[in-house]
Amino acid sequence: MRWMYPIVILAAFMLLSGNSCNEPIPEKVFCVINANGSGFKEDNSLQIANLGRAFYVSDDLIFHLGERLVKHGIGSSVTTLSPEDMPITDTQYLAIDQQNSRLYFAAKFAICRVGFDGQDYRRISPDDNGYYSAPALSSDGNYLTAIRNGQIARMDIQTEEWTVLPEPVTARYAIFTEDTQEYYYFSSYLDYYIPTQALCKLDAQQDSTLIFTAFDSDFSHYYNAKVSSNFRYFASHNMKEPTEDIDYFGSSFTRYPAPLSVHDRQTGESFIVPDCFTYTFDPGGDAIIYSRLKYGMADLMRMDLSTRQSTMIWDGYHKANVFSYSVSEIFPRFDGQLMYLQAWKRVWRTDDDKSSTAPRHENYPLPSGAISAR
Repeated sequence: MRWMYPIVILAAFMLLSGNSCNEPIPEKVFCVINANGSGFKEDNSLQIANLGRAFYVSDDLIFHLGERLVKHGIGSSVTTLSPEDMPITDTQYLAIDQQNSRLYFAAKFAICRVGFDGQDYRRISPDDNGYYSAPALSSDGNYLTAIRNGQIARMDIQTEEWTVLPEPVTARYAIFTEDTQEYYYFSSYLDYYIPTQALCKLDAQQDSTLIFTAFDSDFSHYYNAKVSSNFRYFASHNMKEPTEDIDYFGSSFTRYPAPLSVHDRQTGESFIVPDCFTYTFDPGGDAIIYSRLKYGMADLMRMDLSTRQSTMIWDGYHKANVFSYSVSEIFPRFDGQLMYLQAWKRVWRTDDDKSSTAPRHENYPLPSGAISAR
């Protein structure tokens, strides 16, 4: 009878393999939805997939940071704005000066400027062997900040004179608030070998204050730090695309919700939104739009930042048996009335988790000094 044991074991292995291989595979799609939750549909009009990160000013004016800086309108041809010999080296941050129709971006590790029409392109950062990134306009638009080798650099837009602050040396993104003469900056560093993200404030005397920290399992995520259009709120989040895990029994997918950290510089308070896939600020500046893990799905919410009350924009259903598995990015139009989503969808199966308390991913403890806004 001993010869039966290998057969039984092999049969069990094949059965388990068959069950694993039957798991529905999530599919990446691009969608559009009105700000009030109506009109949801799959739509690739923003051409997100092949042009790089989108900045959706209007239907006639969309900028992308990819290998090059380009622009187009919905359904119109693409115009390249950056020279071929100046490849984009920061595909996350584009400073858009709508009043003067100018763009500031990092190419070949320098800060460059170009008009909306592609004219008047030139490098504006010093040729000082520094690596520049993360251009950002100040609150009143008179200054431009950037990161130079982890330090904060500031340019007076009228005189084009640059000042590089001696501290800090771990900054990734910074802005200057002209009303208070302060810098707010996001930093990444190792704290006892643990990857750490932080929001800090640097006052006029260059005294640094730690506002909050968040710990991560690694730096491989897409670190998304932003400031609201009214320069009152700051937020940071680590986004990671779903990944496929392959073992002897087949393959399965894992998604990565993580805490969204938010700070209000007017009140000095910080809080977190748990189980978030991605977020963006509403163009008006008084709300945040985010996708969270709830009832086993990735829905879309809008939070009034003054009250911290959230309302649902979209429940996460593509159709009756197809749900939103994860959301990677949200691209709101600058008038706040329409947004595009880069998302993942998946077919329901009978054993999918539909519990009302979706578990927090074990790799993401809450940021220190923050309270939950669930």
